[in-house]
Amino acid sequence: MIYFYINIILLIIILENIRRNLQFSIPFGPLIAIAFLIENSLSTSILNAFYNPKYYNLGDPYFLDYPIKEYFIFAISSSFVLFWAVRAKKKSNTLEQLDINNQIKPNHILIIYLIGLVVQLLNLTSLFFISQITYFIVVIYILTFNHPLKIVRNSVRIIGILYLFAESNRSGMFGSLISGLIIFSIYTAHKNYKENSKNPSILSFYLSCLIGFFLLSFSQLYKTATRAEIWEESYIESNSTQRTSQIFQSQNPLESEFYRPASSRLNQGWLVSLAMKKTENSGTYLMGETIINAIIIAITPRILWPEKPQAGGSENIKKYTDLVLNKGTSMNIGTLGELFVNFGFYSVFAIFFWGKLIIGTLSYANNNIKNKKLYVYLIPFLFLGFLGSGNDIAMQLTHAFKSTIFVAAINKFLS
Repeated sequence: MIYFYINIILLIIILENIRRNLQFSIPFGPLIAIAFLIENSLSTSILNAFYNPKYYNLGDPYFLDYPIKEYFIFAISSSFVLFWAVRAKKKSNTLEQLDINNQIKPNHILIIYLIGLVVQLLNLTSLFFISQITYFIVVIYILTFNHPLKIVRNSVRIIGILYLFAESNRSGMFGSLISGLIIFSIYTAHKNYKENSKNPSILSFYLSCLIGFFLLSFSQLYKTATRAEIWEESYIESNSTQRTSQIFQSQNPLESEFYRPASSRLNQGWLVSLAMKKTENSGTYLMGETIINAIIIAITPRILWPEKPQAGGSENIKKYTDLVLNKGTSMNIGTLGELFVNFGFYSVFAIFFWGKLIIGTLSYANNNIKNKKLYVYLIPFLFLGFLGSGNDIAMQLTHAFKSTIFVAAINKFLS
């Protein structure tokens, strides 16, 4: 239980960094740190504190196959070091200081959209990151910030959210909806508090965080029900209202079981712990081998290396944990797990440089875009690629490398 409380304290420290700087900055760095903490430590501590792991088997999301004390010291320390590397600063002159009151020409948005459309139509998977539907909706959303008619501003925001929700209902994939809502919320909050020249009150800020936690937990239950209908023919089809009603009939928000599925889904700790156990048992640390390979993978176009390995996936899980995933299952040991198989507990120091790489990529865009207005609309696209620690280093480096090229191209032709 003590590790749960320590995680909560660290979470509050990061949230306070956001709250105290919200009028000055859009806290992309601290948001990345929060995602890292939740996935690698907080959700794991919730499951171990409030649910009994002894009733579950290897492979269940409750299972922490490593001494609890050593794991949480490692995970919490790494989370704090990452936060320190990416924390928001009032006087920062890089990615934190964004002028979201500038307008951008609609033809710029059209060009960016057409790039994504061509990539999608030609199935250029190496550049598919450009065509994230969340990104385009967010760009349109930000574009309407200063429209003189309030009805237009609100309509675009509502339509954007409804579109993402409808797409999630159709496909059963809710990542775009959640990512979009995060961007919508943080941009709107920053704009409002910047205009009022004040930071949010403690009460309103943490009440919003609790509401967000409730909605995230509900979304996991809703996603499960939606996927059951879409992917399993035995389920009776229903609409969103019926699904919501069924969830609240079967689950009580005042009971801990309501929040267990979200904690299980976010928990990356059990995979990291498996990688830690196998690495220590073998006594072999890779000493940066996978990082060097990731750099080569990131900078080498597939046209020059047709057999280039795919970043992430079941191969990493099998190689570093001995788990064999079912076909179609997507998992990875994540950033923390991969750093451990390279450097062991010294990864706590490596994570600082990892955070600086993330900030460096975002700062590069800010410092090199000639037309600063463009940066406001490119930053969500850059940020989403780093949100979450479940991807391996090759995927993260590939995103950073492609993002840099993409930003340079936009800067060249649109500035």
